[in-house]
Amino acid sequence: MALQNIPPVADGKNKKSVTNEIKEFLISTDYPYFRDDPKNWEDRLNKIKSLGISVLTSYIPWRHHEIEISGTRQFDFTGKTSPNRDVVGFFQLCQDMGFKVVAKPGPFIHAELNYGGLPNWVCPNINLYIEPMLSAEGIPFVWGGIEKKADGTGLEELPLPSPLDPVFLVQVEKWLRTVTEQVIAPFAGPSGPVICVQVGNEGIYSNYQRAPWAYDYSNSSLFLFRKYLQQTYGDVNNYNRLHGTNYTDWQSIDAPRQWKCPAYPLEFRQYQDWSAYQSYYMREIFGKLSGYIPVNLPFVINANPPTDDPFGLDAWLSRVNPDELPNLQYGYTNWIGVACKDPGVIERYQILTKRAKGINYEENWGFSKLYEKEFEYPSVCFFQTMIQIASGAKGYNIYTGVGTRHATADLDLLHQECDYPDCAPITSDGQAAPKAEIVRLMDEFFTRWGSEFLECEPVCPVAFGLYLPYAQNAVWVAEQDWEKVASMGIPNHGQALQHFQRLCLAAHVDFDIVNLQTSGIGQHQGYPTLVLASGRIMDKLTQEKLVDHVQSGVNLVLIGEIPSKDSNDQPLLLLDEIKHKIQVVTIEEFLNWDQINWNQRRNTTTGITPQNSISGNTHIWQYSHPQQDIQYLFIFSGSDTNKPVEFDFTSQCIKRNFELLLPPECAGVVRVFNGQISSLLIKGKNEELQKEVTPFCRLDEQTLIADKPGDWLVVEEY
Repeated sequence: MALQNIPPVADGKNKKSVTNEIKEFLISTDYPYFRDDPKNWEDRLNKIKSLGISVLTSYIPWRHHEIEISGTRQFDFTGKTSPNRDVVGFFQLCQDMGFKVVAKPGPFIHAELNYGGLPNWVCPNINLYIEPMLSAEGIPFVWGGIEKKADGTGLEELPLPSPLDPVFLVQVEKWLRTVTEQVIAPFAGPSGPVICVQVGNEGIYSNYQRAPWAYDYSNSSLFLFRKYLQQTYGDVNNYNRLHGTNYTDWQSIDAPRQWKCPAYPLEFRQYQDWSAYQSYYMREIFGKLSGYIPVNLPFVINANPPTDDPFGLDAWLSRVNPDELPNLQYGYTNWIGVACKDPGVIERYQILTKRAKGINYEENWGFSKLYEKEFEYPSVCFFQTMIQIASGAKGYNIYTGVGTRHATADLDLLHQECDYPDCAPITSDGQAAPKAEIVRLMDEFFTRWGSEFLECEPVCPVAFGLYLPYAQNAVWVAEQDWEKVASMGIPNHGQALQHFQRLCLAAHVDFDIVNLQTSGIGQHQGYPTLVLASGRIMDKLTQEKLVDHVQSGVNLVLIGEIPSKDSNDQPLLLLDEIKHKIQVVTIEEFLNWDQINWNQRRNTTTGITPQNSISGNTHIWQYSHPQQDIQYLFIFSGSDTNKPVEFDFTSQCIKRNFELLLPPECAGVVRVFNGQISSLLIKGKNEELQKEVTPFCRLDEQTLIADKPGDWLVVEEY
């Protein structure tokens, strides 16, 4: 059984280089101009500017700007048919007021719009020449459409087009080229306000994190899948040799649609093929969409986090592969729950942000009725945003910064009579809501220190090594079949990664995630300990890298078994020859490790050393500057915090003692410069729990105390 896919790009940096990369710490907010009265635009932009924000993100809805009148379609970007279609005027206003813009033309945008912002005529129910996206069972992938349900609970669902359907792509290309020509290109930077373009939305249809069997089994996708197989295996005879099959041509090969536990190892290949195809499929679609937007600007995506399904981590890793994006920058969103309440949210955030460096393009600061009610409170939104920054985000987005109340029925049938969103920092009548002040403080802190923070690196004494073929197999396996599957050399990848995360969180040990296939020789030697779920098969180059790491002193922990075959199922004993230098444990043994086992096995004391006062769900992370004595400390208090959080950390080989007073379920960040507290941002008030403290912060002999209870910002110039 060989586990291989199209060879990844290896540049020694665990990521593919991107032209025109955004290198600043991006502080932004979303403002849906199309939902507001254009008479409000200038006032709301001034209110946004007062919060310290100078970058806007904004969708450009296809169904809003290409309209059908008397059977004839026409584009309107200047407001000739309706004032809120004047996106050209809006972008000009942004430029005049000194704003930068991230343009998001879709084609699908979600944004709580009818049919996700797609026009009616691309629906397969309306245009019968367009095929729908299909699940493994042949069921169309659907979205809330253009008519309310009879009971008023939502919109009647309509099938979505297959993203690769040729008829659909003709319409997509027309839309993207037109909006580029008339809106994006005239305002493109550096002379204009548009600094980058977002392609798609959370994948294609806000479905980037779905399982391999969820989509896309349409004819156009299966055509691409067979092309992928041909590129991977070269000819049908080679495919048959490695699969134990006897096909005579590529067209006879179908994608797996349902898990059936293999009787012998070669049968696994069909499942791994379809999983590996998922990221290839996304690359193909992203490449087409960006190719329809001919501007010299960065292109970005906004991946959503893994689901909390048992297969969620492996499904996400199979499809979301930032190392092999077609000249696109990796970015992300949230929308998975409340981090200060649910530890699983933090775990999934960390996979999202540690997989690759990127910008957070959507953080919920406005929705408590559509999503979790807790987002009504500033402390919850602040905690959520800071968790992503502490986990590795290169910027954040206030989504959305301004409340609106002017959506038309054609745009949004469900939110015409209510504020959208319901609890934004700036209300629909232009007033500053309670969230506005903490947004302003956060923006002031990161405007001053964001660029420097990007130069810092997290203190990570351990790393989890990804070998994606393991995830691509594990995603399919039913729980009851794991014992049999493990006997054939397939590791339970997602379960190992999840427990690894939980051990790190419990021990206040930060970690990194590295793709073993795309990273360079010697890259992992910066981590004293490297952990990976390991199976029987691993390609020769990856085994050689691991041997190099072990010989260089890296503490290698394998969960599963030592690889003994290469990707062509041939014997290869490179790691077996140095097995006396490797820690090997079964998944059962690893799942029984507690914090004590973990501290002993990871073979390092680098990082945070908590004191007894730290509660179990308090989290601490440290970043260090590579050239200067600069540290950033992120502290997140647990639900049972009732005393100062105290811990030791090391800077410039000097052990320091730190103490901070926070209310429960609150967060803070502290900049330490040359052993002194330089700046800090502390959320001293939890509005949800109605608890407030007068924060204080101590570093060794230095103590700073706020002059009153509540939120606290100190920004010094050293």
